Amino acid sequence: MLFQAPMLIQGPGYHVPILDNLDYNLPINKILVESGQWFGSLHAVIPNMLDGVPRNSLGSEFNLQLLLEYALDSYWAYAVNEIFVHMIALIGMYLLLSGHFNIRSRWLSAGIAVLFALLPFLSSVGATVAAQPLALYAFLHIRNGNNRRRDWLILAAIPFYSSLVLGFSFFLALMLGLFGYDLVTNKRVNKPFFAAICLMSFVYVLVEYRLLLSTFIDRFPTHRIEKEISTMSFTQSLHNGWDNFLNGQFHVYTFHKPIMLGAIILGIIVSALQYRTYKKQLILQVALLALIFIISMWYGFWSYWGWAGLREHIELLKTANFSRFHWLDPLLWYSLFALSLRAITQFRPSGSYAAALLIVAQLLVIGQANAASAKNNVYSFQEYYSVKLFDSIKAYIGKDPSDYRVLSIGLWPSIPQYNGMYTLDGYLTNYDLNYKHRFREIIEKELDKNEDLKTYFDKWGNRCYIFINELPGRKFYFDKKENAVIHNLELRLDKLKEMKADYILSTAFIENAPANGLQLQRVFEETDSPWRIFLYQVM
Repeated sequence: MLFQAPMLIQGPGYHVPILDNLDYNLPINKILVESGQWFGSLHAVIPNMLDGVPRNSLGSEFNLQLLLEYALDSYWAYAVNEIFVHMIALIGMYLLLSGHFNIRSRWLSAGIAVLFALLPFLSSVGATVAAQPLALYAFLHIRNGNNRRRDWLILAAIPFYSSLVLGFSFFLALMLGLFGYDLVTNKRVNKPFFAAICLMSFVYVLVEYRLLLSTFIDRFPTHRIEKEISTMSFTQSLHNGWDNFLNGQFHVYTFHKPIMLGAIILGIIVSALQYRTYKKQLILQVALLALIFIISMWYGFWSYWGWAGLREHIELLKTANFSRFHWLDPLLWYSLFALSLRAITQFRPSGSYAAALLIVAQLLVIGQANAASAKNNVYSFQEYYSVKLFDSIKAYIGKDPSDYRVLSIGLWPSIPQYNGMYTLDGYLTNYDLNYKHRFREIIEKELDKNEDLKTYFDKWGNRCYIFINELPGRKFYFDKKENAVIHNLELRLDKLKEMKADYILSTAFIENAPANGLQLQRVFEETDSPWRIFLYQVM
């Protein structure tokens, strides 16, 4: 696709999103492939981060992205994955609209499919959002009695390239709800449809067996049980839900305001004006909009303080995030947009021109939003990981990386991890609670200076970082242009030694390093890297 051409032309010089991408999923894939534990046992340990984490915490081995990482250089694995994800989105949405939405105009189906495919999917979790239209296309075929082999193959294949936790558990819940609706209205069991739901669920159980075993059977005390999310008042929760309805959520951008939302309202009005002719269409439009609104309110009220008592008694409500029905939003909004444009084209002969203009207008909205988002991608893939810089650091240390442990200050731990270093810090969604407590002792004085960072670490904790009060807000890095200096660092040297920390990689000069038992060894920088690394040894 043309919009992905810069990614292919610029290669590793292309600017890539950092959040939950370069700082999390990509280095984990690389670590797993290179660890020798890709297919490790249930009790295997990956020593590269947090001083060793359970193999089960790094996800399933049955994932297409790991094959790409194994076969290609990391950047090109990322690029090919991006292409796959957007192509699946394009094809799936086109098949869904042309096959099940009774949209006779191919240009209308193609136009909306292109809009959907241009959304900035979080591709580091595969086709979790992008494959939903394709899955719905297959499910609806089977539901309608068209038992084609390819539909079953689609449903069996998607689990190998998507996330059950983030998206498809909620998609399957939606399919189960549709099955229940059919059961009540038709007074009979649609056996093929139910079998299709069971098939996809069963394949996910096989693919995600590590997650399911570690959650329900072979459990360990996870840091997630300390998460405190029931903090919002009723009014705050209502506002949060309304904001999600109007603006969406940053992991699953929809960009539905103002063009799509206006077109949807217009489409509902048009269908209402032709109620006798398009009664079923109107009911479906209103039902989809109501479903989106309910999902948004569910998202908003997931953090409502009234849940607190229930969460204290049901651990799964603390450790799992059941608010993620909003990962269905792109599918629902663009399906509703398609229905609305169909209604507009049916109303007047000029409706087709209006629909075409609305598609072009939405294309401009998405293009502008993607351009604005690209400006936030501060570093290129090559700059972020700075392989040459870290090769020189490893050469200076002169030992096998497995023989020493590092911590980072003002630097994402994912960077040394990607470069083969073994870190005591890291970003992980499931790790040992006892380790979190031990790590906290290192930074407790810094946390005591900053209530926001203290809450962020204690009540969330996925980022097990050396948080520094002098780093503004929740910023995790200094680049060399900032010439950063930390004036009053307070770490517990005894705990650093207890956890066998050998070196600290800091992007800031630490004025009182000796008081923290740190000795500056050397300063490293490269012209093509944004980082200046002060290498401190723990004495």
